[in-house]
Amino acid sequence: MTDTMILRVEYDNSLSAISIDGKILWSVRLRDAENKRPQHCSLPVALEDGACLVALSDSICVYDANGHRVFQEQIFLPDDSGCAPNITKAGQILYSSINGEIWCVDSMGVREVGCFGYDVLPPAIYPDNSLAIAGYYGDGFCRVSLDGQMVWKTEFKEADMLPTINQDNIAAVGSKNDKKSAFFSPNGTLLGTYARASVFAEYSPDSWIARSDKWVAKLTVDGSECWTHSLRDDTNLGHCQPIVDSEGRIYLLDDGKLLCLTGEGEIVFSTDVHGSSWGGLSCVSPGKMAYVGAGMLQIIE
Repeated sequence: MTDTMILRVEYDNSLSAISIDGKILWSVRLRDAENKRPQHCSLPVALEDGACLVALSDSICVYDANGHRVFQEQIFLPDDSGCAPNITKAGQILYSSINGEIWCVDSMGVREVGCFGYDVLPPAIYPDNSLAIAGYYGDGFCRVSLDGQMVWKTEFKEADMLPTINQDNIAAVGSKNDKKSAFFSPNGTLLGTYARASVFAEYSPDSWIARSDKWVAKLTVDGSECWTHSLRDDTNLGHCQPIVDSEGRIYLLDDGKLLCLTGEGEIVFSTDVHGSSWGGLSCVSPGKMAYVGAGMLQIIE
């Protein structure tokens, strides 16, 4: 959803602008730096003034509010998980590489922040613009300044899932190899662990919502379970985070259904969206979700 309240939808190698009532305003075919169909695309990222960012298999592209490509920068072996790149408050684009690098794109061009492991996913960003990086098979879970200086690193060496930072700068990150998740203070102290590899959303300053294989759970900030709810889908690709809206409702995809829970773990609704449990889910406004799957854009409220 852009700041002009128009959806940006990436599907079947096209980027489209679609109004909330389903009207297609424009649609463009995505092309890589060699003007070919890209092998993979990230989820779109809304920028200021209706612009939109998409990472392709060999480049990063920005399209303006009218669908014109206004920026394309060639990049090397970007993350192919489908995760969206992250953006600092100053507008610097951060994307990761399957070779383990984190790259920064700004008005000065492209520069390497550093190499931190293998198959690194996009980092989370602290308020001071330092990065929380899951440096799988390298530095492990670590905090790094934007100029590449190591602030601290942990013994959680096989962290390989998307990290999340809450408003108190506590970080949560999972490891599929270790089959667990860990929680770290702003200075890198281990606060606790959780016995499932998970991706996270902040529920409140003292609690998380954790999505893992076959389970969604509410946890304390250091990883103790408040409640759990079983899921049908046992596929956790490592980046399909749950969503918490401003009214405390929890949303996630589960085996072709959109599931909505209260903060106490009670089911609000479960509705068939005829899709997978991967990506394509966005919060349009409190209580209203958009989902792209099976060739359709669906608005659910």
